[in-house]
Amino acid sequence: MLRDYLPTFHQVEPQNLKGLYGGDVVAQRPVAYASAVYGVPTVQVGSVYFIENGVLCGLNDEAKVVSFDSADNISGHPMIHYTEELPTILEANSTFAVLAKEDETYLRLIVLHTGDEFVTDNVDAADEGPYAKISSGVITLQSAADADTVFAVLEDTLPDGTAAYRCIYLG
Repeated sequence: MLRDYLPTFHQVEPQNLKGLYGGDVVAQRPVAYASAVYGVPTVQVGSVYFIENGVLCGLNDEAKVVSFDSADNISGHPMIHYTEELPTILEANSTFAVLAKEDETYLRLIVLHTGDEFVTDNVDAADEGPYAKISSGVITLQSAADADTVFAVLEDTLPDGTAAYRCIYLG
């Protein structure tokens, strides 16, 4: 099948994102870009860069999108990059990511509110949960809560069966 030859990316399955209902969406801010470096984590496929769903972002002092880091709070609330995949003949959410186009790259960000939940496989699971912080835009599991903790985390699966984590934003 064609999908077997395509690159795959991390996914987000929203469970309860209050920002989607209340209009807390940031969609017309460019991603910070300078000297061939993006302000958020990217994935390179060949010579092309992509930005996966599930990256946690904030705004810098120029109102450009950058990685959020819970140890260095730059924007108040973290925002999750979540752009719905368009229906295609592939029927595989794991083949979707936003194409990075230098300083013309725009993401759809949803502001997180206390109690928001989503399931994602875009997690650094080097440590084990049940907590997580945000480190350079990536959800990073922690075995114990500390001052940087922003999520409670449970093991889960995505609709396609991919192992993932349910993240509950603690505020």
